[in-house]
Formats: sequence, C-alpha cells, structure tokens
Amino acid sequence: MAIGNATACLILWSVLGAAAARFPVEYRQWNHRARAGAMTVDETAISFVGAKTPARKWKLEDIRELKVAPAKLYLLSYERGYEFTGAIPAADLYRMLQPLMGQRLVYQAGSIEGLAGVWWSAPVKHEAPRSASEGTLAFGENAVVYETAAEGESRTWRYGDIDNIASSGPFQLTITTFERAPWHYGDRKDFNFVLKQPITEAGYNQLWLQMERKNGRLP
Repeated sequence: MAIGNATACLILWSVLGAAAARFPVEYRQWNHRARAGAMTVDETAISFVGAKTPARKWKLEDIRELKVAPAKLYLLSYERGYEFTGAIPAADLYRMLQPLMGQRLVYQAGSIEGLAGVWWSAPVKHEAPRSASEGTLAFGENAVVYETAAEGESRTWRYGDIDNIASSGPFQLTITTFERAPWHYGDRKDFNFVLKQPITEAGYNQLWLQMERKNGRLP
C-alpha cells in the first residue's frame, strides 16, 4: 500500500489485530541535508527506508530511548542517536508502544483536556538549563501532564515514569522522571516547575502519597 502525500499518515491493522504505522519522515543529520524517506513502526521494530540513505531497522529491545512528538521522533539506540522530523503520529505511536517499551518511551505531548480524573492542577513555568516554557501542570487518575505551547516541551508521564516529586516551598515543585539525562544521577531527568499558585503542605503531601500509591510503594 503506497504512502500518500508528504503529510499523510497511514495506520494499518492486520487481520490478526496487530498494529503498525507507516508515515513519511525526513532523517536529520547534523552534517548532511535532510533525507526523505518512510518510517514503519510495529509491535516488534522500527525501520526507515530512504532513497538516498541506507535502510535501517531497530528491534524494540535494541532501543535505549524513544522520544515521540507531533513534529519530531528521536531514537536512541545502544550505539547512537537518530532524529527524524515530519507529521509524526505521536498519539498513535504512544498508544501502540507504551505497553511494550515502558519507561524507555518518552511522550513529548500532553492534553489536560483528555486527562481523566484531574484532582490537582496549576499554571506553571518550567525552568531548564537551556530553555523555559509556561503552561499547566495537572495530576490525573493515571497520568501527570505538562501542557505547553512550546514545541517539544509538553510531557505525559504515567506514574511509573516518575521516580519522585519534591518541593522546596509553596511555589516550587520538582518531578524526577526516568527520562534520560546523562548529567543527572542515574540518568534521571528533573523537571523544575515554578508554581504560579501556591501549594499548601497538605496539598503537596497528598500529591506525594497519591504518586506512591499509584507506583505500589505504599498501600
């Protein structure tokens, strides 16, 4: 079945019920022009085929981390990283791969409107060493979402993607995730949020208890 135009995305379902996605992308290399091609993702592997670059295929078990966003996909193997851009079907890929890849899958998108059972939210500023963004942070029944208009800065974390939360005061909250950040201890990545509305000590304690229960560390 052929790929459509440059922005088309095709989700295929086999008669056995297995999901696969095939869509056009550009392979980005820092010292070369972008190379057009097609990416195929299924429940066992990710592959890329382009007219002017060697075909590549990665088994899911050989992927150290996969970051998916609506305009970019970054694949880190145990050898090196690969960046692809295009109309990435990020939500479909996340639904397909999340049960298979667990903490190795990073979803760089988030919608609080689609978050079930929101029980705490606040407008925030995310402060990082090389970037900053503003948006809304929300804790829901099964996930935590940071939603922002800044490209590539939104996140959706299942509770199992979060190692810990901490606060140094009523206007600060840090979420430590299992996203890779080699300059942090144990490759974990901290997301430091400045809260535009204060959180009380009781409110923070409730956030922490809820997270611990979701992760099975407390009854």
